[in-house]
Amino acid sequence: MKNRIIIAAAAFVPILGLTPSPYAKNYELKDGTPDDIVQWYRHAYRSDYGTPERPASCCGEADAYWADGVEIKDGKVFAIITDDRQIAGRSDIPVGTRIKVWPQIMDKWHQGNPTGHTIIFIASGGSVICYFPDTGI
Repeated sequence: MKNRIIIAAAAFVPILGLTPSPYAKNYELKDGTPDDIVQWYRHAYRSDYGTPERPASCCGEADAYWADGVEIKDGKVFAIITDDRQIAGRSDIPVGTRIKVWPQIMDKWHQGNPTGHTIIFIASGGSVICYFPDTGI
């Protein structure tokens, strides 16, 4: 009996790595966003956390905000929120809000960004998770 429990537990462990973060909010967008863009949101990954073999998610589309403005002040980068969409389950961040973007999350150019907007992912606690400049790809 003990061996069966160990085998069952071992079979369950790999599944744990495939589950989304408990903080991710993958709500369906109601604004006509194409499915390929929604899938991009869901598969964007962090460069400051995780490994190439096991990348960490930026969370989901309900954590993503358009931030098409940028301000550089005293060598620091601030994303300016330009997103006025109402998305179920997402915190409202007023247009014009400036959010500091840490250097360790700014190396996203290699991942592309097909949304047509610079995207900043912000966790429900207010932490910036990812920042993707508008690359058009």
